[in-house]
Amino acid sequence: MLRVLAMLVLFPSLAHAADPRLEGLPLSGVRFATSVYGSGSDASRFVIAQVDRDGLRVLTEEHHADHQALYWIDHKNLLVAGTTVSPSAADAGTTEQSGAYIQRYEDGKPTSHRVVVPRASWGNDVTEAPLIVELLVDKKKGIWLGTCLAYNENVAGKCASYRALKVDPATNSVSALTKKVPKGAHPVGRSQDGSDFSKLKKLKAPPGYKVTLHKTNILDGSAMMGNGRKVPAFTCDGPDGKATWPTSDVINWEFLTRPKSIRWVRHDPPVFVATGPATNPIGETSASAAVFRGCSQQALEEVVFGPHDVWFEKQSEFDQQTVTGSHWIVHLGSIDLGTVAGDSTFAIAPE
Repeated sequence: MLRVLAMLVLFPSLAHAADPRLEGLPLSGVRFATSVYGSGSDASRFVIAQVDRDGLRVLTEEHHADHQALYWIDHKNLLVAGTTVSPSAADAGTTEQSGAYIQRYEDGKPTSHRVVVPRASWGNDVTEAPLIVELLVDKKKGIWLGTCLAYNENVAGKCASYRALKVDPATNSVSALTKKVPKGAHPVGRSQDGSDFSKLKKLKAPPGYKVTLHKTNILDGSAMMGNGRKVPAFTCDGPDGKATWPTSDVINWEFLTRPKSIRWVRHDPPVFVATGPATNPIGETSASAAVFRGCSQQALEEVVFGPHDVWFEKQSEFDQQTVTGSHWIVHLGSIDLGTVAGDSTFAIAPE
């Protein structure tokens, strides 16, 4: 679904400038980048921003930018990639891709023009340019620009024809075409890259909070006949109330995390992660996680935890039931530093 993005909103954090938690941040700050696509005029955004002792600062904001992949080479240098629209398609007002591109930013500013990767670079048998590209990284072997050119007709989401090109970040050039995902390489520049919550320090429950795992009765597809189902659940009891998740009227419960363990990851504010399996619409089951702030019956939409108690919470924007955009709320502990337009194309720079 194409989405229309609201204007970037950045709430100044000057009121928090004297907060000791800001003073405890490194001078270089916590740097991040995010990109979001919108189909409306002037709707797409690309933002490089930083949380430092002055609060939240935007280093770069570009309109009409649809970077599909982001990779921080180091704290200063960011590599981005996306697809290009052919001049004839642009004149006709369509979005026919003619190839891909890569570009590098240093300290939030572009170091050069985009380097275009023509459609023919993916192979002489490629009749259509890639619609979506990704950056794959093996820290020992290098960086690749990859794309799926065709998907399996019988298995949704399974790639049937993959191509990848080796990237030289110093020159932004590509070479060494391969027809499979390079062994050991993994996609980067997506918010879910930071969703391995098992790496976070496990804390004791904050004072006054208790989360208990159990099973709860919910109404399922047979509810109209008076039947129900028992599913894995938890109940949170704390100073901010008591809540059971999932609720009895939950829809498509099997697509949600079925909680098997609880991990507290923050005390101020109180934040915990419920982990367990979840099943997607085509019947595949995999590990999943849901993040909660206090005893809420609503999981946070998407969360990335950064260093120095900086964390990011994504929220979608709606017009009635239509998604019109999304943004990231930037937190330092319990302080809300500001809001930056962005989506799941998201990456935090290494320190």
